[in-house]
Amino acid sequence: MRFIRTKMNGTSIQRLAWYIWDSPTLTTWGNFFVSSIKNIILLPILLQQFTTEQLAIWMLFATIIIISNIIELGFFGTFSRLISYAFGGAKTLENYTSATKREFGKGPNLPLLQKIYGTMGYFFILPGILTLLILGTFGTLSVAKVIAYNPNQSHLWIAWTIIVITASLTNMGRKYGAVLHGMNYISMVNRWNTIFAIGNIIASILVIYIWRSILGLVIVNQSIAMASIIRDLWLMRRAFKFDGIKPEKSFHLDKGVAKIAWSPAWRSTITVLFSTGVTEVTGIIYAQIASPANLAAYLFALRIISILSNVSRAPFYSKLPRFAKLRAQGNYAVLGELARKAITFSLVIFAFGVVAISILANPLLAALKSNLEFIPITLWSIMGIAWFLERHHAMHAQLYATTNHIPFYIPTGITGAINIGLILILVRYLDYWAFPVALGLSNMLINNWWNVKISLTSINANRLKFLKTSFVYPGATMAIILWIVHYFQ
Repeated sequence: MRFIRTKMNGTSIQRLAWYIWDSPTLTTWGNFFVSSIKNIILLPILLQQFTTEQLAIWMLFATIIIISNIIELGFFGTFSRLISYAFGGAKTLENYTSATKREFGKGPNLPLLQKIYGTMGYFFILPGILTLLILGTFGTLSVAKVIAYNPNQSHLWIAWTIIVITASLTNMGRKYGAVLHGMNYISMVNRWNTIFAIGNIIASILVIYIWRSILGLVIVNQSIAMASIIRDLWLMRRAFKFDGIKPEKSFHLDKGVAKIAWSPAWRSTITVLFSTGVTEVTGIIYAQIASPANLAAYLFALRIISILSNVSRAPFYSKLPRFAKLRAQGNYAVLGELARKAITFSLVIFAFGVVAISILANPLLAALKSNLEFIPITLWSIMGIAWFLERHHAMHAQLYATTNHIPFYIPTGITGAINIGLILILVRYLDYWAFPVALGLSNMLINNWWNVKISLTSINANRLKFLKTSFVYPGATMAIILWIVHYFQ
C-alpha cells in the first residue's frame, strides 16, 4: 500500500510486479488461495491419518471457531467503515443513505480518527468477554458428546480449553485489523496473512505426521491466530507513524462516536447471527443427533462449501473500503458499476467451484482411500444453490451497509427463525438434507429480494441490467451444469 508506492516506477515488468504486490483484490485472492490450499493439503492428510471420530471432532472445533468470529458483534465492519470515512477526509460521521454530496477535506481527518480509535478500545472488550462466556458454557456442552466418542479425551478437553481462551483474546484484538482495513492497508495485511498461512500449513503437516494429535493441530492454529493479532498491532502502529497519526489514548470513549457505532454494530451482529451463524450452527445441532460417520460427512461438505464461499469473496470484499468512500462522496455511477462487476466475478468463481467439486469429490476421496464418504451429489447440488443464494444477498447487504445504516436485522432475524423452524421439522425426515433445503427456502422468502432491492435502490442502479449479468447468468449456468453432472452420474 502507501508504504511502497514510491517504488511504482521502473520497467513494465517491475510495475506489473508492484501492481500485483499492491493490489487489494489480488492479495486478497492470494490470502484466500493459500488458506484454501491449506485445507486442500491438510484435508487429504487428515482423511488418511485420522479416524472418523477424530475427523468429526476436528471439524466440529473448526465450526465453533468460525461461529466465535460472529461474537465480535459487528464491531470490525462498523469501525472499519468509520475509519474509512474519517481517513477519506469526512468532516462528520453519519448515515450515507441519500445521494447528497458531502464536504470532504483534502486529507485524513486526524482528530476524528483519534476519537474513533479511542472509542474502539472500550467496544472491543465486550466481544472478548462474551466469547469466553458463550464458548465456556454452551460451547462446552455442544462438544461433550463428540469428544466422548474419541479415545484420549483429556487431550481433547485441553484442546477445547485452548480454543475458548484464544478465541476470546482474538476477538478483543480484532480492533487492530479493523483499523488497518479502514485505512485501506488491505494488501499489506493480506501479504502477512499469506506468510502466516504458509507457516501454518508447514507446522500442521509436521504435527499430523509426528504427533498425529488433534491437540497439536489446535495448538498450531490458535498460536498462529494469536501471533496474527500481535502482528496487526505492530502493523497498525507502523501505519499510524507513516500517516502522521498520533492517537492520544487507546481507551478514550467519545459519546458521539459510540452512539453512531453502536446501532449498526448490533444490527450487523443480528444479521450475521441469523444468516452465517445459523448455517454454521447446523453442524452443532447435527452433532447432537448424528453418528460420527454422518456428522463427519456433513461437516466435511460444510467446510468445503465454506472454503468456496471464502475464496469467492475476494473480488467483492477487498473493495469495501473503496465502496464506502465512493458512497460517502456520492459517486453512485462508479460505485454501481464496480459493485456489479465485483458481485458477478464473485458468484462466477463460487459457481465454478461448486461444479468442480461435484465432479471431483468422489474420485479424490477414492484415490485417498479415505473412510469418509462424500454426501450424495444431489445433496451437494442443493447445497451449492442454497449457498449461491446466500452469497448473493450477503454481498448486496454489504454494499448497502456502506451507508452505515443496517436495516437487515429484522428480515434476517425472521429468515433465521424460519430456517431454524424448518430444520427442526425436517431433520427427522430428511436427515442432513434438511439443512440446505431449509436455508434455500428461507432465503428465497425474504433475503434474496428485499436485500437486493434496497441495495440497488441505494445506488440508483438499473435492476434488470444489474441482476441479469451479476445473478441470472452465473446462477442459471451453475444449475444447468449441476443437472448435467447429476444426470450422467
